Formats: sequence, structure tokens, C-alpha cells
Amino acid sequence: MSRTAVAAAVIALLLLSVLPISRALVSSVLVDDTPGATWALTGEHFEAAFLPEAAPEPGAGDTGAPVRASGARLRLLGNSVVIGLLSALFAVLIALPYALLTARTDVPWRGFLSGAYLVPLVLPPVLVAVAWNYVPFLEPPPITVAPEPSQWGGAVAALRAATLFALCYYPIVVLFARRALLRVPASLE
Repeated sequence: MSRTAVAAAVIALLLLSVLPISRALVSSVLVDDTPGATWALTGEHFEAAFLPEAAPEPGAGDTGAPVRASGARLRLLGNSVVIGLLSALFAVLIALPYALLTARTDVPWRGFLSGAYLVPLVLPPVLVAVAWNYVPFLEPPPITVAPEPSQWGGAVAALRAATLFALCYYPIVVLFARRALLRVPASLE
């Protein structure tokens, strides 16, 4: 690969991912992030996101705002981490056999299968999630009321979400695994 292509890839990475993420991180510790405002550091955003809210004082009157349970935000963050890890694991479990079959064996329709795995990357996950609701025997349970968002669905909902994300993003793993498997010399098999 030429140095120009590598330089262009590095510049694209910086512009498309590193700069927006760094902007979000800087904004998370500033009191006011509007352009031209003086920079003052704070941790209030992180306290509001991760520390439990205090219950109202007894007799202070009802403000009408719901009081969330202690640690609800941390449970939501934990749910996101679990779904992310499960979807990565499921994507690898789907993608590695697929890559092995299309790269190192003579399966029927190998040419078609070698390109068809890219189709899920074109479909947005929201569209796949809506279509998922119409697959027989996989309909989601009716919407139930939970005392807080971190309790909606439970383990079954996390497995459904992880499976959905794995089906949407396994082509990324296939792409790299096929490339690696195609570079292995046939004499090593």
C-alpha cells in the first residue's frame, strides 16, 4: 500500500472519528461549551450521569418529577456493556465459520456467498429491528410497564438486541477473517 493511501486513511480516521469523539470528551468536562465562552472545568455532568439522585426531603412537597431508583443509570450502562459484549461474541461466532467456508472450502455458490455477506451492512439496524418484529415466533412481548428503564425486558431483551446487532455487524468480522484466511498458504492446511 502506498504512503499516500495510508496518509489519506489516517486523515480520514482523524476527521471522521477522533475529532468528534475528542470534542464530546472536552464538552463533557466544561461548564459551558458554547464558542467564545471561557473554559471552566466541572465534573457535574459525570455526577449527574453516574451518581444516584438524592430522594426528596420528607415534607418538602411533591415536585411532580419522578425519582429514579439508586444506581438506575449504572444499570443502564451495564445493560449497554452486556449487549455490546454479547453482540461482539455472537458476531464472531457467526462470522468465523462463514469466513472459513467461503475462503477455504468449495461450498456450492461460493462466489455468491463471498459477496452476499455484505448485504447487512447496507441495511440500517433500525430497519432490521422493525423487520425482526414480523418474523414468526420472534415477536417481542407486549410492552410492559417497569418502575425504571433499566428493568425493561431483562435478559431476553438483551439477548434479542445482541443477536440483532450481531446479524447487522458480523460482515465486519467476515471481511477481516476472510482476508486473513485467504493469506494463509495452502501448504499449511
